[in-house]
Amino acid sequence: MLDARTRALLEDLRGWKVEDDDHEYLFAADEWHLDAAELNFPQLVLDRSFHFFSLIEDDLPVEVTQRRPVANWYAERDGYIALGIQLIAFVLSDIACLTIRLSHRESRIRNIYFYKRPPMRVSPLLTHEPVRFTSYLYIPESIERHSFYSSDVAQSELHDKELLATGFSWSNQVQNHEQTATPDSLVIATTPQRLADLGALLIDFGRDETEADEITMESALDGAGGVAHGSVEQRFWLPGSMAFPEPSLDALSLPPA
Repeated sequence: MLDARTRALLEDLRGWKVEDDDHEYLFAADEWHLDAAELNFPQLVLDRSFHFFSLIEDDLPVEVTQRRPVANWYAERDGYIALGIQLIAFVLSDIACLTIRLSHRESRIRNIYFYKRPPMRVSPLLTHEPVRFTSYLYIPESIERHSFYSSDVAQSELHDKELLATGFSWSNQVQNHEQTATPDSLVIATTPQRLADLGALLIDFGRDETEADEITMESALDGAGGVAHGSVEQRFWLPGSMAFPEPSLDALSLPPA
């Protein structure tokens, strides 16, 4: 359940528009920080699928098809905004890893682990741990299907340490190697700045003004960008989208595993 303050902010943010210059919100650490490292979140469903693509070469003797694992996120607008708020509050706290328990009956993946990596060391003066952040300024932005990427592919993949590193995990150690069953958990690791940006993206995705009903994150080396090469791709869906045609989360029916 969301507390009254989060619910009030969620309802306000949902109606914000990019064109309104006075719309900005300062998340202050003394007001927005998490006291618990684990949250129950029934407003989100996660499932695994695969992205198949072929290597197109004229002289190949056989067809070569590759597949990439994908984490599919299903939530209503309020769910994405609520999760975005919690992510920003997590960044402003001293908690190193946030566990989200997905309690919706339809969710096949039951846990998300958000892990804060230390910021890049740009000076020997940055030696104290943990690094603390005092605030995060949210300003609404327009988003499209591929909104969470670097325009410079080489810089994004080879030098940028703030990419999302994402992976699946299985509680069964045999499955951690075979990976034939649906995973239990999704792990997302990146810097506090990028986690806060992800929170802002989810808030933007949930606003009524946003027309996009899908966000996709892929490797920038052979996809649209958004996650580190070799990571699990991420796809976020709203009701009425191609993969989430139902009108609400409670009406969602996932395809056979």
